Amino acid sequence: GKMVTFDLDNASKLPKKIDFNSPHLKKEQGVKIIKANKFCDGVDHWVIKWEKGVSFHEGRINITDFNKDKTQEISCFNTSCCGLALSNNGKYIACGDLYENVMFFPAEKQGCTVPIERISVVDGIRALTFDPTDESIWIGTMEGRLIRYWIKEGKAGQNFEFEHSVMSLRYNKHHEEGKMYLMAGLGSGRCAIFEEDLKTKEMKLLVKYLAHAPAQATEITPSLDLWAEIWSTTWCPTSNKTWVTASEDKSCLTWNLEESKGGMFSKASKKAKIGKKLTGHDRAVTSIDWQVMDPRLGEIFVSCSDDQTFRVYDPKNDFKLIDVVSTKGYGEWHTLTYLALEKGGTRVALTAVNGYFFMYNLLERRFEFVDRIHHGSIEGLDWKGNKIVTCSGDNTVNLVHIPRRFTITVEIPDSDEEENRDGKIKIEKD
Repeated sequence: GKMVTFDLDNASKLPKKIDFNSPHLKKEQGVKIIKANKFCDGVDHWVIKWEKGVSFHEGRINITDFNKDKTQEISCFNTSCCGLALSNNGKYIACGDLYENVMFFPAEKQGCTVPIERISVVDGIRALTFDPTDESIWIGTMEGRLIRYWIKEGKAGQNFEFEHSVMSLRYNKHHEEGKMYLMAGLGSGRCAIFEEDLKTKEMKLLVKYLAHAPAQATEITPSLDLWAEIWSTTWCPTSNKTWVTASEDKSCLTWNLEESKGGMFSKASKKAKIGKKLTGHDRAVTSIDWQVMDPRLGEIFVSCSDDQTFRVYDPKNDFKLIDVVSTKGYGEWHTLTYLALEKGGTRVALTAVNGYFFMYNLLERRFEFVDRIHHGSIEGLDWKGNKIVTCSGDNTVNLVHIPRRFTITVEIPDSDEEENRDGKIKIEKD
């Protein structure tokens, strides 16, 4: 699979009319840039900080290149951003809004003058994810629709409808016998697992079950007696048969995919079997992630919550709790909204409802950065490679390039001056 390459110079040549297979979608031409305005500074070359006195206007995306210290301001969004995804190759950003738009932007070329593409769906956008080949993107809506959009062809594919909002979408990138799996967490507390045939590109619903049942309503969660919304999901990074769901019921649940043997009058089927229940948060669990980190850390699972804490677990050791970290002492009152682990690294990035961004080093157990990067609640976070993207209720998307870390070691022999000239330099990734 290969993702289409969009030439910004030929953006005006994008087809104005495309015959969609679904009546729910329509396509519109990209909107040209209104103006460019430098208004943010690089901080340690990997995260941004707003300048004082900046005025904010509805409908823009901010693309920051710290090497050139430039930011582009683009008009595009109609209302609060919601739903965000960075393509697996790190080249493209997709961001939705609560009105019905999904915008595509380049995450590499600076100074772009138009969104690459804009599509509109009949519902507000809640969740987005590129498939592992970057050939298509799945769109989850507030009204419970799940729609596949084929990027190169510019048309809609399969779509499904659920009884409640699609709150979270996660692909499992492990192939097994020509199959791949997509997970959707729903506002009804249910979880849906889809199986994709890699030859036909067809997706079928494999399992749908009630993961988090309704519970006693409280003043903070008045609808909990009706449904326990799943706010986040994540797969085991080394298996396509284990995953975790997180809910406003303050818990995380681990699940395993099991196959039941068929009988004389029934076929073999697959079902979700509960594993471990992780508790400890005082309020809703808002985001989770599970990654293979730096070898000194191994596999790490992290959850964050409205209670202003994030909890760190060791999945290989029966999800033993390693650490509990609070963000209460930073900035004004807030709740944590999203988190993302640095795959192969040592850090976790977190966002808050007050626009704050946190970078925490799990190995050194310290915050590397804390500051406000949005003037609204941060409603999306994705981290792939050396790029982090966030989106917010202030109608902005921030793209941050993080330089790779290196350790430079100079080896000089202890003998005479002639040998010293042959000293070797090793450059290793930190």
